[in-house]
Amino acid sequence: MKKYTLALLVLLASCNMQEDKNATMHTLDISIENSIKEINSTEILSSITCIPLETNDTLLIDEIRKVVVKDDFYYVADVHAIYKFNAKGNIEAVINCLGPGPNEYAGISDFQIDADGFVWILSRKTKTLKQYDWVGSQLQRISLKYWVSSIQIIDENSILLYTGNEVDGDNKNQLKVLDLTTKEVISNYLPIDKKKSKYLHVVSDNKFSLPNIDNSSCYFFQAFNDTIYEVTSKRIKPLFLLKLGKYNIPSSLFDEDYENVMFFFQALNKGNYAYGTSLFVESKENYYASFYYDKKCFISDISKKTLKSNHTFNKIKETSLLHGYVIDLAEQRIFPHNGELILPVTPNDIIEYANENLTSKQQKELEKMLDYKTMDQNPVLLHLKLK
Repeated sequence: MKKYTLALLVLLASCNMQEDKNATMHTLDISIENSIKEINSTEILSSITCIPLETNDTLLIDEIRKVVVKDDFYYVADVHAIYKFNAKGNIEAVINCLGPGPNEYAGISDFQIDADGFVWILSRKTKTLKQYDWVGSQLQRISLKYWVSSIQIIDENSILLYTGNEVDGDNKNQLKVLDLTTKEVISNYLPIDKKKSKYLHVVSDNKFSLPNIDNSSCYFFQAFNDTIYEVTSKRIKPLFLLKLGKYNIPSSLFDEDYENVMFFFQALNKGNYAYGTSLFVESKENYYASFYYDKKCFISDISKKTLKSNHTFNKIKETSLLHGYVIDLAEQRIFPHNGELILPVTPNDIIEYANENLTSKQQKELEKMLDYKTMDQNPVLLHLKLK
């Protein structure tokens, strides 16, 4: 969306924020014409670890909605609870406070782990943000004025609130900084476009990721905006523009008055466009960005030296650990970690592949690694370290 660049900078200047006026936005060139269906994991990964999550009679996880890695612990959320696993996949603690009571949460829309190891749980339905310890005691409760769908802690006292295009009350911005000490919003970023507020409400697995360095900032990205931002509690700046050749959505497509998102997608599907940034990760050598094209999810690894894509692919053939098991990105939830990716995978899918394609010895190796005992086993987490 090259036409967005000038308009974007004008809008940023009007926000309640500190803008880096000397910031330079770089273009990341992604080649769709040279995309491939499948890539060998050794091309993009420096290592892969498999963490089988403990299963017992009282521990059966529903569909995984989010995974956070912090201090060698894996925090996993389904619709009901948040689970804390150690590096071997053994359960350490569970928070299951779903319910209507004052010390309970109405649902888990998103969650974060703070510097003290406590959990902040967002419940969009009740517009609340609650902090819990690992015995299930509610430590803090913050009432929110707006519909919030995603959160991200960026320093000890600040958390980002993403409202998207929800015009609720006096909300005029998509992104806010909440001070956890005063419990007040201290900054507002990215004005909401009135036309988009009528139709552009799209759920995405990820909105944030942390840089591959330890600092108090994060990357922010959206499904229908080709810009990658760096955000702190005091400022936001556009860092990168994803250039998908002739396949970027033209800005004119957003100018129509669509009745709802269904009509928008009908117009979108008439064009041969690429869209949908739901993943952006920085590793030591590359940036990794996802997008959708021809109804398939692709990932590109983009060289930090050239700012051009090395590969663009929609499947990963894992040869170093899983003996050729293919990870289909279109069917896979992926969660970013610092320079790494976390993928929840059903063990039974890997075992079915092994039974059809591998030797008896390889099958037994995989069963041992997956700690495979039953079809109803909890997922395994594939922890991918990117090159």
